[in-house]
Amino acid sequence: MPPSSTPKPSPSVARPELLEVRARLDWLAADCAARGRLLTPLRREVFELLLLRGGESSVDALLEDMRTRHARVAPMTVYRALDFLLQSGYVDRQQRPALYRILPINDAGAPPQGSNLS
Repeated sequence: MPPSSTPKPSPSVARPELLEVRARLDWLAADCAARGRLLTPLRREVFELLLLRGGESSVDALLEDMRTRHARVAPMTVYRALDFLLQSGYVDRQQRPALYRILPINDAGAPPQGSNLS
């Protein structure tokens, strides 16, 4: 008797959390365009990695994630992308421990304009 196997999901069916990540990335691109902000592929990728880490991460963890995708990524690349996201109001920085986190979208569909956390 052949061993029973569970059916594998169709490759065209994405997991719900990946759909949420894609939707949030699409929102980010549209919001940047509407505000005249340049969303480069690396800035988008750093935001995506933050989403995949549950919305919060240290720079070191993001750099490690980036290096799994791109062999030679300088720390400054991640810092510059985070600085753009911070100044644009999409993320906030917590001082201790040093973490960056994605800000929630308000009812108007834009990130709240807040200051850095301390």
